[in-house]
Amino acid sequence: MASVGGQEASSSTSQRDTSAYHVFLSFRGEDIRKTFLDHLYHALVGAGFHTFRDDDKLERAGNIKAGLEKAIQQSRSSIVVFSENYASSKWCLDELVMIVERHRRTSKFVLLPVFYHVEPSHVRNQTGSLAAAFAGHEEWFPKERIRGWREALREVANLAGMELKNQADGHEAKFIQEIVKEIENRVILPVLDLPSNLVGMDSRVEDIDSWLQNGSSDGEIMVLCGMGGIGKTTIARYVFNLHHSRFESSSFLASIRETFEKSDGPINLQRQLLADISKRKKTEISSVDDGINKIKHVMSHKKVLLVFDDIDQKKQLDAILGMKDWLYPHSKIIITTRNVRLLMAHASKLKIHNVGELNYNDSHELFSRYAFRQDHPNEFLVQLSKVVVRQCEGLPLALQVLGSTFCERADENEWLSLLAKLEDIPDNEISRKLKISYDSLDDHDRNLFLDVACFFVGEDKDYMVTILDECEVHTTIGVKNLMDRCLLRVDKDNKVMMHQMLRDMGREIVRQESPEDPGNRSRLWDHKESFSVLKDNSGTGNIEGLALDMRMLKEDRTVFRVNSARPGRFGFFSWPLVNNANNSDEMDLKADAFSRMCRLRLLHINYVHLTGGFKGFPKNIKWLRWHGCPLESIPSDFPLQSLVAIDMSYSKLGPGWCGTKLLGCLKILDLSHCHGLTRTPDFSISRVPILERLILKGCKSLIEVHESIGNLENSLVYLNLEDCTSLSKLPRNTAMLKVLKALIISGCWNLVEFPMGMEKLEALRVFHADRIVMGPVVGEAYGLLSIFYPGSQVPAWFTTRVKGASLSFTVPSSLRTSIGGFSICLVCFVYSNMMDRDEFYAILSNETKDLKLIYGPSCIGWPEANEDMSWVSYWMLENDKLEAGDELTIFLLSEKEVEVREIGFHLMDLDVGEEADIVEVNQPARPSDGQSGSTRLFGYGMLGYTLKDLLKDVGVTWDPVGEKEHDIILPGRMGTTYILNGLSRCSPIADVVLAHKT
Repeated sequence: MASVGGQEASSSTSQRDTSAYHVFLSFRGEDIRKTFLDHLYHALVGAGFHTFRDDDKLERAGNIKAGLEKAIQQSRSSIVVFSENYASSKWCLDELVMIVERHRRTSKFVLLPVFYHVEPSHVRNQTGSLAAAFAGHEEWFPKERIRGWREALREVANLAGMELKNQADGHEAKFIQEIVKEIENRVILPVLDLPSNLVGMDSRVEDIDSWLQNGSSDGEIMVLCGMGGIGKTTIARYVFNLHHSRFESSSFLASIRETFEKSDGPINLQRQLLADISKRKKTEISSVDDGINKIKHVMSHKKVLLVFDDIDQKKQLDAILGMKDWLYPHSKIIITTRNVRLLMAHASKLKIHNVGELNYNDSHELFSRYAFRQDHPNEFLVQLSKVVVRQCEGLPLALQVLGSTFCERADENEWLSLLAKLEDIPDNEISRKLKISYDSLDDHDRNLFLDVACFFVGEDKDYMVTILDECEVHTTIGVKNLMDRCLLRVDKDNKVMMHQMLRDMGREIVRQESPEDPGNRSRLWDHKESFSVLKDNSGTGNIEGLALDMRMLKEDRTVFRVNSARPGRFGFFSWPLVNNANNSDEMDLKADAFSRMCRLRLLHINYVHLTGGFKGFPKNIKWLRWHGCPLESIPSDFPLQSLVAIDMSYSKLGPGWCGTKLLGCLKILDLSHCHGLTRTPDFSISRVPILERLILKGCKSLIEVHESIGNLENSLVYLNLEDCTSLSKLPRNTAMLKVLKALIISGCWNLVEFPMGMEKLEALRVFHADRIVMGPVVGEAYGLLSIFYPGSQVPAWFTTRVKGASLSFTVPSSLRTSIGGFSICLVCFVYSNMMDRDEFYAILSNETKDLKLIYGPSCIGWPEANEDMSWVSYWMLENDKLEAGDELTIFLLSEKEVEVREIGFHLMDLDVGEEADIVEVNQPARPSDGQSGSTRLFGYGMLGYTLKDLLKDVGVTWDPVGEKEHDIILPGRMGTTYILNGLSRCSPIADVVLAHKT
């Protein structure tokens, strides 16, 4: 349906969304409260929308109008359900007037009329049952009030609405589904993912909602505490989605307990927090103390909402409590924890909220949604489900997991067998109840579950699949089976995630293999136990996976440290990030300690120094993660032949680190942050024939990528060279990588040479090249020329111009001439100064050919806040990339501070001519302060359409001064003229200084 919005209203950027509800329901209670409306309400709530309906509480409170008006003002949308007797209620009509007034004032407020057994024309003209209602009203109410009611009815009835008899064949259930879908399309979705089958959330968050809106001028902290799986994180996500827009900045730091188990976890969380509250995608922190100061500075100047999920140590809580002194007025912090003992010493400083179990009705509804997934389940199974629900004792995670387990058992005997098994397990043994889902797996999927629980939580799913597939595991179908049973999930970043209670359950299963002797277990994930086994040489052939990080063993490390020597200073996330191999955390262990582990597949030995020979080392290792390896090269007797993935980040490895060995199984090689690495190894097909991923991020000394990388033309799909700051060129054979899907060269600021023929990389889908000095990279067959300039409208010569942030259309089928290229114009409004931003992508999607063209020029030196900017570009295409009949969509991806106001598109038929210039324009940020920024003007490729032509098209005067230098005069504003001096068309790259004249 077409979008329904009120007239555009100007709004200051300082105004923030203060919505407390997603949807406000307006309806006639006596008509539909207990029928249609009740079903609609629960459907909206089930879809995650916080919905307001008048349930007579306002009437008992004694101030109906004020309460309704407040609720309307705090809602993002309203559904008005017109039923037969709607207009007979003065309360409904007054409510409708308030809704219409809000709709008129706020363009983003969504108003959806629903006609339930009522004709839209009757509402519009007040005929039918509405005529009789108004005849009665006219006897009692003033004409002015009557006129307002009629105008409101007429205005809403004229909007695009939904009518029961004309949609879903008159079926109310389907009609409700369509209404919910319409609201989902119009109302902005929450920022955090939530389960689709939420139950009982209104009552569970009522107190938290009130606290978040209590108006207290002090910064406050609330703690959500309760046992694992009780729903603390879900509640925190739910209220974060509801209220984050009330604050200037917000951040949700998830799974802190798990993140801190990683060596660089604390500082990564610190970066995330700073990025969230400063609203910058890229944040640099040189040290932990530097991060503390930056976080403190931002927090003390902004009203923030922060959520710290799963705190489990007293030191962490102490540090967060210390942040309370930094909080700007009205800021809020929410903490979730299962460790109630942490709170005892600080009860007076906190508002403690105990998250309780679901009541029986909500528990049964939640279980049923997962167990039955149908409208009319077997009645006998419904009765049996009540027994399961009672044994789950209101624990949401158990209800969800067990519901999914029972879902696949349609046979009554299977249900009875499972119920008997449940009855043998004590009620307080929640992990054993969860193990029922594990017991339902076959041996293959059980082993996969244990691998994930011990080693792969938080890893990229594709990375895991690549490794485990070579361990004779059918990983793809296995992951699907585990997801179907709610035993793991894959998040939006493709990370494998598992609830910590499920993870702990899996690890407990492994521990029970040999409770007293870790060396006899199949997997060792605990660093202390791993160290003990290696130190005592007590490992056996049972061990398939082992993880050891020596830095985890240091007893004097602190995560959240309070520095008592400097009052008010807190060591927030005070565990230093390892960014090189020059540390003293290694402790010598003997390589012979691995000699009996003949089944070892997965090995993590971060910051471990192994001594002795490797002749007896396990030969079938598939995954080696050895961060901080102190060796400059791998010993000649180290078995590499079976390795599928090598991750030796932060190590001292040098150019000849692997000698001349064959790595016939290697698919993933990660040498990130190896600062001694100056050259990559030879990638000859005889050495690494099937390498798929090469990660060299942060190798600051790397000056050469070997030309033999072209030999990986049929295997390499991912190449990451981010922040290789010494790299000045890419190998010529890069263009041969015909299956390469991702190329990342961001931060390679010394890169001055790029290979020709890159247009041959037809499989390339991800290309990141920000923070580099050179212009956009395109090949000989692609031409591109663009310019940023002050401007507030699309030039008149563009044949297609539309208001808004995107443009979709079909290339006319009547077009007979060949399409040599096209021009795009984007007119943007800049909300804030973006001098340091470089994320700006114009995207043209050819839906017909499943082709996306992405251009991301760096633009440093944006206009000041609240100014317009125009960007015009010319794109040259090969003949088959754009044809008559193709369906195209154009849009912009940028920082939130930029709004696209208008888009222009123009097809061009041009002859191929001379090569265009690449030009960089340097522009003062402000004429008065002498600072310099830079705006880039790019072109590259075989173009007949030159720089002079483009400048002329956008209204720029080309004024020759001499043979080698020209002035380009940009139209000024408010008596100001900008002059670009020193343009040289004789040089392929020319620096252009932008002077300011009045």
